[in-house]
Amino acid sequence: MDESQLHYKHGQAYESEGDFAAAATAYRQALDCDPTDAASWYSLGDMLLEMNEFREAADAYRQVVRLDPTAASAYYNIGLACKEINEWEAAADAYACIIQLLPNDAEAHYRRAVALEKLGRIDEAIAEYDESARLDPQDWWPHYTVGCLRSDQGRYTEAVEHFTQALVRNPQESMILTDLGLALMDLEKFEDAGRAFRQAIALGDNDADTYFNLGLALEEARRWEEAADVYACAIQLQPDDAEIHYRKALALERLDKLDEAIAEYDESARLNPGNWWPYFNAGNLRDRQGRYTEAIANYQQALALNSQDPDIYYNIGLALMGLERFKEASREFRHSIALDASHAEVYYSLGQSLRAFGQLAQAVEALKQAIRLNPADPDTHWELGEAMSELGDLDGAIDAYRAAISLNPDYSFAHSDLGYRLFKKGEVEEAIVECRTAIQLDPSDPVAYAYLGEILAQRGDTSEAIAAFQESMRLNARNAKVLYCLGVLMQEQGKLKEAINMWKMAADMPDDEYAMRAKQALEGIL
Repeated sequence: MDESQLHYKHGQAYESEGDFAAAATAYRQALDCDPTDAASWYSLGDMLLEMNEFREAADAYRQVVRLDPTAASAYYNIGLACKEINEWEAAADAYACIIQLLPNDAEAHYRRAVALEKLGRIDEAIAEYDESARLDPQDWWPHYTVGCLRSDQGRYTEAVEHFTQALVRNPQESMILTDLGLALMDLEKFEDAGRAFRQAIALGDNDADTYFNLGLALEEARRWEEAADVYACAIQLQPDDAEIHYRKALALERLDKLDEAIAEYDESARLNPGNWWPYFNAGNLRDRQGRYTEAIANYQQALALNSQDPDIYYNIGLALMGLERFKEASREFRHSIALDASHAEVYYSLGQSLRAFGQLAQAVEALKQAIRLNPADPDTHWELGEAMSELGDLDGAIDAYRAAISLNPDYSFAHSDLGYRLFKKGEVEEAIVECRTAIQLDPSDPVAYAYLGEILAQRGDTSEAIAAFQESMRLNARNAKVLYCLGVLMQEQGKLKEAINMWKMAADMPDDEYAMRAKQALEGIL
C-alpha cells in the first residue's frame, strides 16, 4: 500500500468515527501524495459538505469531474454545495451536466428546475419540473411546484390542474389543498375554494391563515354566518391578528349584529392603530345606531390617519346632521367636495344641511349641482322643490316636484307637495287631484290629508275638509295647524264645544304659529 492509499484509509477511519475535520486532513494528505486520485477528491468534498464549507466542497467535486467527466454524483454534489451558497447559475449548470449523462434522472431535472426558478427563468424551470414529473409519475412535488409557479404567473386554471395532479399522488397533503383553494379563489370559484380549505383543515391544517382564507371564500359566497364562525376559529389560533378581527367584523355587520361587529372593529383598531378602516367602519355602525357623537369620534380617529379621504368628511357631516348641527355639517360636506367634487350625494347632503339652517339660496345651488351630476334621482328634485318653495319660488318648486314625479310616478310626497304649491298658485282642481293621488299611493301620510283638508276648506267643501283633517289627526295628533283648522271648521258648523276641544289641543303645542292662533281663538270665546 503506497503512502497516498495509507492516508486515504486513515481518512475513512476518521470519517467512520464522525471526525470530519481529521478525515479532511487525511484526504488532503492523500492528495498531496497523488493529486490525480478522484476518490480522495470526492471524499474530501464529502467531508467539507459535512462541515458546511460549501464553496471548498464544490471545488473538490470539480476536481473529481475534471478527472472523470462521467462522475454524475459529483456533479450532483456540486449542485448541492452551490445551492447552499446561493450560486444558482453554477448549480443549474451542474444539474445540466447530470442530465447530459443521465437524461432520465428525474431528480436531476427537479433540482435543475429549482435552480432555474431561483434565477427567475420560470418557463425553463417549469419545463424541467414537467420533465421530472414525466420521468417519475408518482412524485407529487413537481406538479405542486409548477402549480405554485403558475399561480404566481396568474395562470390559475393551469395551476389548479397541477395542484389536482399533486393531490392525486398525495391526497393527504394539506399544503396542496391550501394552495389549490387560493388558486380557485383567484378564479372566483369560491364554493370549490371553500371545500379545498375545509379539506385542508380536516387533514390537520390548524393554521390561522387557512381558516382566514376559508372565511374569505365564504364571504365571497355570501355565507356570512359561516364566515363569522370561521374567523372566530382563526382568532382562537391567532388572537392578536388585527385583520382577522376586521374580517369577522365585516361578516357580523352583514348579519346586522352591530354591537358584535363594533366590538371586533374596535379590537382590530386596538391591535393595529395605524389602520383607519376599522375606525371608519365602527363610526358607520355607531351612526346607524344613532350614536352620533361616538360615530364622530371614530371618524376623527380615521381622519387623523387619512386626512385626504372625502368619505370620512362626508360621514362626519351625516353624523352632525343626526345631531342637528347643520352648520358644522355643511362645513364637513364642503371639505369632502374640495377633495372630490364628483359625487352627487355629497351635494345633496350639503343642500339639505344648508336648507336646515336657512341658507336657502346656497341650498338651491348645491341641489342643482347634485342634479347635474345625477339627474335621475327623484329625491334630489324633491329636495330642490322644498328649498325653492321655502325661498318663495313657487314656479321653480312646481317644476322640481314635476321632475321628481316624472322619474318616480309613485312618489307620494312629491304629489302632495306639488298639490299644495299648485293650491298656493290658485290651481285648486289640479291641486286636489295631486293630493288625492298622494293619498292613494300612501294612505298613511298625514300631511297629504292635511293639505287636502286645507284645499277643500278653501273651496268650501266643509264636510270633506273635516273628514280629511280628522284622518290627518288620526295619523298624527301632534299637528297644531290641523287641530286649529278643524276647530275653525267646527265653529263654522256651530259645533263650538268640539271647536274648543280642538283649539285646546292645538294651544298645548309648543312654539307653533297655529298654537298661538288657537290660544287667541280661545281667548276670544272664553
